[in-house]
Amino acid sequence: DQASELALKDGRIEELESSQAELQKQVAQQQADLAARDSSITQLGCDNHELEDAVARYQDEVASQASVIAESASQRQQREADIAELQTMLAMRADRVAELESETSSLQQQLTAQTDASNGLLDELGQRTADLASAKAEVDSLNREKALLESEVKEHQMDAVSKGAAVDALASEKNQLTKEVSTLQADTATYCNVIREHEETLAANQSVIAELVSVRQQLESVVAQQQQDGESKEEAIRTYDADQLLLQRESAAQKEELASKAALIAELERKQQELETEAEDQASDVALKDGRIEELESRKEELEKQVAKQQADLTGRDSSIQQLGSNIHELEDTVARYQGENASQASVIAESASQRQQLEADIAELQTMLAMWTDRAAELETQTSTLQQQLTAQNDASNRLLDDLGQRTADLDNARSEVDRLSCQKALLESEAKEQQVDATSKAASIASLTAEKDQLTEAVGFLQADMATCCNVIREHEE
Repeated sequence: DQASELALKDGRIEELESSQAELQKQVAQQQADLAARDSSITQLGCDNHELEDAVARYQDEVASQASVIAESASQRQQREADIAELQTMLAMRADRVAELESETSSLQQQLTAQTDASNGLLDELGQRTADLASAKAEVDSLNREKALLESEVKEHQMDAVSKGAAVDALASEKNQLTKEVSTLQADTATYCNVIREHEETLAANQSVIAELVSVRQQLESVVAQQQQDGESKEEAIRTYDADQLLLQRESAAQKEELASKAALIAELERKQQELETEAEDQASDVALKDGRIEELESRKEELEKQVAKQQADLTGRDSSIQQLGSNIHELEDTVARYQGENASQASVIAESASQRQQLEADIAELQTMLAMWTDRAAELETQTSTLQQQLTAQNDASNRLLDDLGQRTADLDNARSEVDRLSCQKALLESEAKEQQVDATSKAASIASLTAEKDQLTEAVGFLQADMATCCNVIREHEE
């Protein structure tokens, strides 16, 4: 649009320059005709000199006022051009302010959304922190319970060792007494003793076999539990690695998207600056051509007035030459006409002064509005820059929160894994403690049984010794 407007203005300038050249030729021709007629009029007598002087004086006044009017018109056109330029600049400032307000609103919305996201991350981080504290508390509780169970297991082991030693001692005493009983009963019950020893040995072997089978079943259960725990831990590790990889990919994608958006914004701002510079240059060219057109039109009007004036002067001078008798009356009419023109021009000058004051007031008002819009644009640019900095800071804070959240998640997973591990160890220790309690109960029963058997064997030995003494006495008596 501005290019077509420039072409039209160039055509208008050429047309005005051509018209000005033709008018200048007419003026030159009329000036030559006036010079010829003036040489004839100077001979008409001294009576016309006073009126001619008056006419010349009024002509000078009219010409002076015409010059003032032309200058006022030129100034008015210049002020109108200034007003148009100020209106254009004001519209540009208004568009820029609207654009900055839209950008500011968008940045505020982005900042609000980012703040909400950060608050959500803070809440989630707080929840993860609370879960982590709970898991750590559970780990501490399990460690304490594990320590208590280990202490209890050690006590049971020591008790089992002492009871085992007691069982061994009682078994040794029982064997010693059994040997004594066997020795005493060897003469009368050799085969019975051999059969009884074989039966006792078989029963002991069966008991050992049963204990070995029970221990093997316990070991198989422990191995199966450990394999199951290992598989669950490997699955948890694979899930955690997959989550970490997914988070890293999402973070990289977000960083690439932010970088592409920043490059696009920079490119758009550069293109906008180029368009604004080009528009300002074209607006300057249009203003210059407008000034040139106004100057040519003003010059054309002056030449047309001069041609008309000189044509009137030629007509007046021809009439003066043809009718010298009526020259004085015509000159008086001319004086009256110039007086009317003078009064009319004075009115035009006064009106031009009023219009000039109004235009200057309009220009001052437009300049004030332009300054206000410029200040508003600067304020919005500062606000936009501040919002961009806040948005960048909020993005950095969100990234730090994401890192902290990832670390909390990893710590929580480790704590939960530790809880599972300690729970398994606790279960194993509880099972071992129960087994040791059962073993202790069994050994206590064995001790009681061996003690009873020991007492019985001691009593039997006493009876057998008495019988042996009786037998010895009987044998001795028989020998005697």
